[in-house]
Amino acid sequence: LKTGQKIRLNNILFETNSAALDAVSFDELDRVSDLLKKYPDMKIELHAHTDNVGTKGYNKRLSMLRAKAVLDYLVGNGVEKSRLQSIGWGMEMPIAPNDTEEGKALNRRVEFVIL
Repeated sequence: LKTGQKIRLNNILFETNSAALDAVSFDELDRVSDLLKKYPDMKIELHAHTDNVGTKGYNKRLSMLRAKAVLDYLVGNGVEKSRLQSIGWGMEMPIAPNDTEEGKALNRRVEFVIL
């Protein structure tokens, strides 16, 4: 783990058109909490991304709310808020084409960057 490293979180899912975390997300987020507790000086920036369904503004807002939901979960698990930042990128940074369901699923993601 080093500064600037980006780590994709697996199985971070939300209800459709919502920032409500699906319960399947909790195991992965608990692992992130444990990692941050193990390294008390580590700070991270959470990034949430969407696919291209909907308007640019809608997706930007949704991703911001989703990034904050992840941040709030980590804080609720005992991580100091001062160690966390969140950014919603919307559909600005796709990692796959949005012309298939598989590509859209890849683009709907949460990552963190070590600061």
